[in-house]
Amino acid sequence: MSNNDLMQIDNQLCFAIQTLSKMKGALTMINDPDFGLCRECEDPIPFARLMIVPESNLCVQCAGSKMGPGLV
Repeated sequence: MSNNDLMQIDNQLCFAIQTLSKMKGALTMINDPDFGLCRECEDPIPFARLMIVPESNLCVQCAGSKMGPGLV
């Protein structure tokens, strides 16, 4: 394996660990009355978004304004 391959595997592993951490956080918040509410505008996050990205704490509009169009 080349150094480039190892760096790519390391990056994927780091991403997976971050995702797992976010998912664990979402699971601890699931019974919280604020779960599913955008932390910026406090509007409900659509159920479909929560099904796709359960660790979401921003609605599409607020996430788009933070990340830029097309990156949500």
